[in-house]
Amino acid sequence: MTATVRIDIRGAAEVSSALGRINSRLKSDFLRELKKTLEPAVPAIKQNIVSEGLVDSGQELASVRPFQRGGGRELGIVVAATRRGYNYPGRYESTRPVLDPAWDETRPKIITEIERFLDRIVGEGGLGGKSGL
Repeated sequence: MTATVRIDIRGAAEVSSALGRINSRLKSDFLRELKKTLEPAVPAIKQNIVSEGLVDSGQELASVRPFQRGGGRELGIVVAATRRGYNYPGRYESTRPVLDPAWDETRPKIITEIERFLDRIVGEGGLGGKSGL
């Protein structure tokens, strides 16, 4: 089954685009670091998968990953296990019961991490200072 949760970030695509005009490596570093802010949600989601007993093949656990789209405009977590081209596990109606509670629990921390990251970029230690990203 495939399920996603996401956060939309206004202005991130514009920042990403501006960084790309300066240096393509800055843009890729920005997007990589922005995606890392989602990592606190991954262990909580995996723990919910284990507690629900959805670990027969391990594919569900392996499929949990952060993503970013639109130059950082959209960030999220996806759970998308497939087996031989079909959604897995087929006997379960949805992965939402394992994804949503973990996302709700970790979302405030993720938002704080995103804010800190963006502050760091434009602040003293980031683009406004000496050390870069």
